[in-house]
Amino acid sequence: MTGKPRSSQERIAVVLETIGRLEELNNGKPIKLDDVLKEVEDRGIDRSTADKLINLLMKQGELYAPKPGYVKKVH
Repeated sequence: MTGKPRSSQERIAVVLETIGRLEELNNGKPIKLDDVLKEVEDRGIDRSTADKLINLLMKQGELYAPKPGYVKKVH
């Protein structure tokens, strides 16, 4: 995360932590994107920003979409 503003790094950390926690609760299965967006929104990040961050993390290879509308962390 070098070279990114601190606020952006913090939001990315929140998104990744939220997805990781939801995966644990779901026995490691992919998480509905809408569920992630709701959780992250509850933590103070608006949906459009969270969606952009998730797309960025997919481009960087930290997340992937095993099927449409779902996300999973690359372990």
